[in-house]
Amino acid sequence: AKFPGASPMLWDESRDGHRAIVSLYSETDPGQYFLFDTVDNKLEKLFDSRAAFWIAKPVASTAFTVRSPDGLDIQAFLTLPGSGAKPYPLVVMPHGGPIGVADNRAFNPGVQILASRGFAVLRVNYRGSSGGGKTFLQAGHGKWGREIEQDIEQALDHALANFPLDR
Repeated sequence: AKFPGASPMLWDESRDGHRAIVSLYSETDPGQYFLFDTVDNKLEKLFDSRAAFWIAKPVASTAFTVRSPDGLDIQAFLTLPGSGAKPYPLVVMPHGGPIGVADNRAFNPGVQILASRGFAVLRVNYRGSSGGGKTFLQAGHGKWGREIEQDIEQALDHALANFPLDR
């Protein structure tokens, strides 16, 4: 409750289980490391990971879904800069793969660097991305150069129609 939206990760613990090194991170937090005293239930901050990103004021993404012509739900994340002149220039950043990889709301240094420089960033979990189930994953096999790019373009069209982006 002290860190809403953050995901914890246990790195190591003492042999007696009384102390642990834990980190907390989120889409807008590149990570903080703590010493957790399990006896006194206290956290002592050790350091920030990638502290330089705090200067850039990381921003959260907006998630949206578009439906492909053949009925698949395509998830996308749009990160708008925290400041700058609208409409924002846009960078479309497809993830690798194309099969079995996906974007998510974890901290992404590349996205945050671009957003801190005034760029909006669109990431699309096109067909074949992981996390959408077996049917969605298999729908991407052999579809690069065709349906995968159409999924990205459909998400792009939605973003251009609904957000302050420079065409």
